Amino acid sequence: MKIYTKYFLFLFFAAMLFLQHCDCKKDNAVALVTTPQLPPITTEGKMTFGCKLNGKVWLPYSSTSAFFPIEGSIDRDHSYMAAIRGYIKIGSLNEGIELFFNPVNLQTQFVLHQKSTNNFGAYSNYLVSPVSYFTDSVRLGSVSILRFDSVHQIISGTFNFNAIHPVTHDSISITDGRFDMQFSY
Repeated sequence: MKIYTKYFLFLFFAAMLFLQHCDCKKDNAVALVTTPQLPPITTEGKMTFGCKLNGKVWLPYSSTSAFFPIEGSIDRDHSYMAAIRGYIKIGSLNEGIELFFNPVNLQTQFVLHQKSTNNFGAYSNYLVSPVSYFTDSVRLGSVSILRFDSVHQIISGTFNFNAIHPVTHDSISITDGRFDMQFSY
C-alpha cells in the first residue's frame, strides 16, 4: 500500500507541475495575441487609423455597428479642408483624435498648430464631460501625406502631435500615428 501511495503522490505532483507549466505557456500565448498593435502604414484606402496616446497604442473602435469609428472627409465648401478622425465608442466612453489640414494644394507636409490656422490636431474625451486638447503655437505636430488621390478618394499619411488642455494646461502626446482611408466630399 505504501508503494502505491508513493507512486500516486509522485504522479500527482508531476501532473501538477506539468499543468502549471502548460498554464504558464497558455497565459503567455494569450498575452501575445491580445497585445494591441498599430496597423501597418499603407496607401491603398484600407480604412485604418492608429497611433500611440501617451505611449500606449490607441486604435479606433465602436461597440455598436451603428457608429463607424474612422472617418475621412474633405469639405469642398470651405477651402477643401480635410478632416481625418478616429473614435473609440464603448458605452459612455467616447474618445476622438482628429486632424485638420488642407491637402489639395499638393503639399505633403503640414505643421499642426493653432486652430485659427486650420491646420491643427485635437484629442477629445467625453467620458464624464467634454475634455479637449489642442495643438497650439508651442505644442506642435505634423502630418505627412503619403498619398492623396482625388480620383479614387484615398488619403494616407502619418502624424504626430502634442496638445494641451486650454484650461488645466495638462498635455498629451500623440506619436506614431498613421491613417489610410477613403474620404468623401
